[in-house]
Amino acid sequence: MNYIMDRTTTKRLPFYFLLLLLITFMACNNYTEISKEQTVQSVLVRDTLLSATGDATLDSLLLLAATAPFDTTLAKLYNDIGDIYQGLDFDKAQEYYIRLNEISEQLNWNEGKFLYAASMSNILNREGQCDSALVILEYAQELAKHIQDEEWLTHIIFNIGNIYFGKEWYETALSYYMEVLPFYEKKDNKPKLAMLYYMMSQVYFCVNSAEAAIEYGEKSVALNSEDESALCALAMAYSLVQQYNKANSYFDKSLDICKSTNNLYLMGIIYCYLANNALFSFDLDKAESYAQKALVINQQFGYPSCCDEFILLGRLEQMKSNYSQSEFYVKEALEIANARDALVEKKQCYLLLSELAVAQNNYKKNIEYWRKYNMTEMAIAYQTTLRSAEEMLAKYETAKKEIEIERQQQIIDRQDMQHTFLLLGILICFLLLMLLIFMLRIRRIRNRSLVEMNATKDRFFNIISHDLKNPAIVQRNAIRILYGKCSQWDTATLKNYCGELLASADMQVEFLNRLLCWAQLQSSHITYQPVSFDLEQGIAPDIALVRRMANDKNVQLITDIPHNTIVIADVSMIATIIRNLLSNAVKFTEQGGYVSLNVSASQKGKCTISISDTGVGMSASELAQISCLNHYHTRMGTSGETGTGMGLHVCCEMLKQHGAVLQIESELGKGSRFWFEINTL
Repeated sequence: MNYIMDRTTTKRLPFYFLLLLLITFMACNNYTEISKEQTVQSVLVRDTLLSATGDATLDSLLLLAATAPFDTTLAKLYNDIGDIYQGLDFDKAQEYYIRLNEISEQLNWNEGKFLYAASMSNILNREGQCDSALVILEYAQELAKHIQDEEWLTHIIFNIGNIYFGKEWYETALSYYMEVLPFYEKKDNKPKLAMLYYMMSQVYFCVNSAEAAIEYGEKSVALNSEDESALCALAMAYSLVQQYNKANSYFDKSLDICKSTNNLYLMGIIYCYLANNALFSFDLDKAESYAQKALVINQQFGYPSCCDEFILLGRLEQMKSNYSQSEFYVKEALEIANARDALVEKKQCYLLLSELAVAQNNYKKNIEYWRKYNMTEMAIAYQTTLRSAEEMLAKYETAKKEIEIERQQQIIDRQDMQHTFLLLGILICFLLLMLLIFMLRIRRIRNRSLVEMNATKDRFFNIISHDLKNPAIVQRNAIRILYGKCSQWDTATLKNYCGELLASADMQVEFLNRLLCWAQLQSSHITYQPVSFDLEQGIAPDIALVRRMANDKNVQLITDIPHNTIVIADVSMIATIIRNLLSNAVKFTEQGGYVSLNVSASQKGKCTISISDTGVGMSASELAQISCLNHYHTRMGTSGETGTGMGLHVCCEMLKQHGAVLQIESELGKGSRFWFEINTL
């Protein structure tokens, strides 16, 4: 069965103009040094000129390809050259398509890979290698799906339909055409639509559905009246309904275009159909003329391509009663049909030979050829059944594969959903766990705060019950004694006793001030408010107070504060810290000893405040106890002074607000040294 495949037409290029330019270029470079690459190109140009085909368009493209760089432009040239050779020489066309594919693979140029698949499959389809063509197209289809190129994917599907058309699986081919039809209609791609309508017309022609073949042939011609393939398809459709005049007019139009484009392949098909139409119209001279022209053209594509023409010539000679010449042509056709295992052509040959045998009264030969005719007809029926079974099996396998793919996809979707729910569950559990940990942490912090608050409260009440209760009782008893004996004592005794009572009251006031300051620190009621101030002036009142205490105890207080020592600190807190440390130093220094306050620069932006004494000092165990601020450690002073043990704790809390740490050095019997660093301006 003859059918028509499309090819991409190439724009004509002025070959002789390009040749003139090339000669001029070579003449202008006679005095320059020719590189190795230029030498190679010159050889290619020379070979191209020597092997000129005579087709101006083809020769110009070959010349361009001989001088083009190795890039996508060269690949496109190879594709255009292959398209032209499709109508001239199948082997040459394949050669250039293979070159196209090699360049596309090396450059990883996807469009070139698609061009190769479409063009090469077309050639293989014409040569009957449909399965090889399908392999190439299926690879291109997977590539188009992978890179999500919808346009090329549609075009590849269309070409797969063409291959099934070549396999004579017309129903399958039509299903592929119907699949791509909505895409081309949506895009309003007229060239592709024209080609699609043309192929659909061919399908309906092959299944003898004349009305549909004419309908889609006319649609194709309406979109592109200069397409020789569409015109030929419409002519074939009209031949099917025996409208030979109308058919021939379209054949003539198609033939004119083929001559202008030098499309020999299609010209051979058209001449064959024109010969058949002339034969059916009993115009034997025209039929013979067209048949001879078809034979001459198809002989260029190889002897096996001439089977239909030999059968046609045999029929013509039979009608002229030239039985010997007719038998010669038919046997030539039979030889080709046997070599190609072309059952339809073999059937026609056996029918003609049996008729020729009857015409020559050779009934024995007639019976022999008729028997072979019947066997061939049975083989055709078997082949048709086998093809139908193969097509049904392929459809079944395809449907089965689609069902399996759908089932696998459902399994994957179900697994994905399970994984999603599992991950969601894990995430929820993780969030609940984190929430639980957060709540436990908050609870632990709250419990720790409560414990600390309870401990602070307990310490507060212990201090009140111990350090505040006893002095209060002592003061009450002393006042009771004073009340009972004030009338008996002389003025000096009374004054001395009242002085002791006043000193005890002062101590209680000082203790209450420290207790209040400590309580405020614990409840964060004292806020850290740093300012820049002169240290000597800021602590002067506190130095004066401690100095009176030292003088009363006969302890010398020495201060060494450089003038204009500007510090950045909370004035009240620093004064309280220094007053407490100096008071403790005086408390634990014996009469005749001394206490010193020294301020010196320690490093850039800081100064060291140091309080030293010549007092009783502390042992290692006492130093460890006093360094543990979680406990309050009290000792009697050198003159029997008592304390609460809160002073150092208050100092450390205030220094913490300044980002400083209280450092302590002490040795039993050799005094102590307390120091810390604060920021300076």
